[in-house]
Amino acid sequence: MPAFGPIAAAETVCRLFATPVFLDIEPHTYGLDPMLLQQACTDKTRAIVASHLYGYSCVIDQIHQFAEANGLVVIEDATQSLGARHMNRKVGTYGMAGCFSFHPTLNLGAAGDGGMLVTDDDIVAERVRSLRDLGRGADENSFEELGFASVLDSFQGLVLRMKLEELDESNADRIENARLYDRLLDIPSIKRPRFSDDYTHVYCHYTIELDQRDELRAFLSGKGIETKVFYPTPLHLQPCFDYLEYAEGAFPVAENVAQRVLSLPIYPGLKKKEIEEVAAAVREFMKKGA
Repeated sequence: MPAFGPIAAAETVCRLFATPVFLDIEPHTYGLDPMLLQQACTDKTRAIVASHLYGYSCVIDQIHQFAEANGLVVIEDATQSLGARHMNRKVGTYGMAGCFSFHPTLNLGAAGDGGMLVTDDDIVAERVRSLRDLGRGADENSFEELGFASVLDSFQGLVLRMKLEELDESNADRIENARLYDRLLDIPSIKRPRFSDDYTHVYCHYTIELDQRDELRAFLSGKGIETKVFYPTPLHLQPCFDYLEYAEGAFPVAENVAQRVLSLPIYPGLKKKEIEEVAAAVREFMKKGA
């Protein structure tokens, strides 16, 4: 699994009494670098967790091909990329299962917390339905195994059903906002989100990279512009994974990205004038630092 990204997937692996094996990331997609898979796999390897970050897709086709050739399953962490496509195929549909989050800040957000798993494997689907409902079997009074109280409540379901009808329009608004940012932030020292005809980016976050990340963030904060850093610490350097004994420098791309990424405001209701103000502030900072 990638050494950069949200921690939830890695913690889930640990709760299964399995060992997460981190790998460095591909610098353009921020996803797992498929070129590193061969050297990391052993006879104990059972699955590959492929994460799609910021609304983009990792190089999932190559990861999936490697998994099939080596008898492994792929689980896609697509929490931030609902609606994104790779090679005209939606993320979350390449692997054995695709996992999505309905956190309020994401492209399809509930009023509270929630999530979804998609799969075309009937056995997996049946098992997940049981596990999410305390391990309940076909008989509602029979519990086949220890499960979880993870059924989506009716209110969240109602909110999501209504917002689902607007998802494509909402994603289109995010894409339009991102294109405006792209035009306004055409600055050599700033790395903007990657755009490719083979990918559909839905911009859960509009994430740029630059050397003076912390200074720019402080400058924008002084102008009342909120930004976020996703994620300032790579997973292998988080204290909870100290027992894995990864050293600083183990995954240089992930560590470099963690020091450079900054997410600017982007959401469907963001006005053109507001984007122009954010971009103008960024350009002002870069001009001062030149």
